[in-house]
Amino acid sequence: MNAELVELCAACGIVWRYLDGANQPNEAPEETCLALLKALGIEIDAAADVAHQLARIKAREAARPMPATVIVDVGTDFEIDGNFADHQSWQLQLDGGNILRGTGNRTSLNLPGLPLGIHSLTCQGHRLTVLSAPRALPLPRRGWGVMVPLYGLRSETEKGIGDFHDLERLAAAFGPLGADFVGINPVHTGFISDPAAVSPYSPSSRQRLNPLHICIDQLPHRGEIASQVLANDGGGAFVDYPAVIERKNRQLKSAFAGFTNAGGSAHFESFIRDEGSRLQDFAIHQALAQKFGPYWPGWPQNYQSPGSPATRRFARDNAGPVRYQCWLQWSATNQLKAAQQAALNSGMACGLYLDLAVGTDPAGAETWADRQTFATGVAIGSPSDSFNALGQNWGLVPFNPLQLAARQYTPLVDTLRAQLQFAGILRIDHILGFERSFWIPDGLPGAYVTFPRDRLLAIARIEAARAKAHIVGEDLGNVPDGLRDELVGSGIMGCRVAFFERDWAADKSFTGAADYTHQALASITTHDLPTLLGWWHGVDIDWRLRIGEISEADVEKQKAVRRADCMAFAQVLGLTPPPELAPGDPEFARNLCVAAHRFLAQTRSVLVAVQIEDLLGLRQQPNVPGTVTEHPNWRRRLPKTLNEIAQLPLLSEIKMCMEAANRIASNRATGKKDAKL
Repeated sequence: MNAELVELCAACGIVWRYLDGANQPNEAPEETCLALLKALGIEIDAAADVAHQLARIKAREAARPMPATVIVDVGTDFEIDGNFADHQSWQLQLDGGNILRGTGNRTSLNLPGLPLGIHSLTCQGHRLTVLSAPRALPLPRRGWGVMVPLYGLRSETEKGIGDFHDLERLAAAFGPLGADFVGINPVHTGFISDPAAVSPYSPSSRQRLNPLHICIDQLPHRGEIASQVLANDGGGAFVDYPAVIERKNRQLKSAFAGFTNAGGSAHFESFIRDEGSRLQDFAIHQALAQKFGPYWPGWPQNYQSPGSPATRRFARDNAGPVRYQCWLQWSATNQLKAAQQAALNSGMACGLYLDLAVGTDPAGAETWADRQTFATGVAIGSPSDSFNALGQNWGLVPFNPLQLAARQYTPLVDTLRAQLQFAGILRIDHILGFERSFWIPDGLPGAYVTFPRDRLLAIARIEAARAKAHIVGEDLGNVPDGLRDELVGSGIMGCRVAFFERDWAADKSFTGAADYTHQALASITTHDLPTLLGWWHGVDIDWRLRIGEISEADVEKQKAVRRADCMAFAQVLGLTPPPELAPGDPEFARNLCVAAHRFLAQTRSVLVAVQIEDLLGLRQQPNVPGTVTEHPNWRRRLPKTLNEIAQLPLLSEIKMCMEAANRIASNRATGKKDAKL
């Protein structure tokens, strides 16, 4: 590439030379760089445009008398260096709306300590964003929790899919056992009119909730029809999304009609006012999706913008359906808040542990309402590594870092707040994207785009501190040098998965409990990996054969490696394994589960997470990455009801493991407490 294009890429944060996941050097072609520049909003149509855009960026930066963003400690006086006119006046609008004014000298502005928040300083016609953040978030106490698939929860009255009231009941049951949190996959709004689009990690909007998880039985004025349908629901081993969506829509519309006929509520009207235009735009999108289909790029052109005359006319003519969408969000919000309150009332220190997806679907509600904030024509993914020679394309659209800065990071703030209002812990999926994100243009190889890491971490600290919550950053994969140190400095916990915690450089032995990272959430496995028993018996290897990733010859090789891994894992657990790994002894399976969680409890990590699938002795995992229809991802329902889960004998043993490892607060460890639902 020519020198000016290389310089322009560097100025815009494009890293076209990089090491992939296997530590091999890669170079993206010029076409990729031009496509990424376009995604960032920088049009290059001819060679002369490169010089023009580079000159424009340099001139803009040279004209600024001060930096665009500064990070300061909450409540501490600070100084902004710059190039100012003598006795230049400045104005600072605080996050809460108050305004401070003053004057500075030629080289600096001296400002008083500021409260927590994102403030805006104006001087000489330029704006500076002040991020007043705590240096680090406090860590939670040493504790534990359980991870469950919300969609897979099964109540005694079959409803076909788990809901927020099921979550409330389960949280209330695990609290007396000494658990400090209950975690679920993302509950973002999906594409309810597309039964095939079920992944919680490919949302339509991360700022709104999935109405499929509304509990009909907990709605006021749900009506006789909804009650009758509810009582007659059946259940199976998998979520039947087409049937659930059809049934749930009917139930919800009946409940909304009853709510409307009863005169509504003042609280609902207040919710609409408080949420403002963002809720209205979302509701209009959802109403349009019911008419034209789930994905807005396929709609008639005149409805593809929230501000178009046709869209405004549609909103006026369809006030009822738009209001219905607002009501769905109000109902979901009330029920998820009730679940969090029930968790805290049960004695949990943190309550709900929610999950934030790394990106959003390019054809969903978020991009329809706010196209400029997102980088179009690219998808987030990951480069090739030793496990995947072709890399991964997740089909999600990223924030545009240039637009984030221009908008004072409001889109990220809104996204974090949408989750933190319900959570004591928020997991940020692929937090590596706070430093750099692998963008893949349509039909081209990918490259990295850098993000303002320190600023994004400061915003995460601000919003978590507002909510009195903790942050877990999923830091697995091709982690940039220094990122984990920055997470530690911010008080953000990383993730440590026992299957991956090994001495890869030497004998590949599993890491001992005493050597786990302290500032982390540790687990045996995750929703993207095999369950404990599934891993032990090589079920994931069988799936890779079934979907065509490996050959029969590969299976034997990989199972031989897995047998050796199982022996090594049993050794670190202090467990004597049986001579044969399959089909397995039920008593050994139970002993393996107890030993694994005793080991987990003893690790140095401040939090540990227990997968419900392991407590139930399941072998099939919730999701196989890289598959869509080949594996029943996000569809498996738990084989036991909430009451049956609460009475599992294994829970008492898990509780004793956690108590012995000082993971249950002393005021909650005063004897056995039965979990009640």
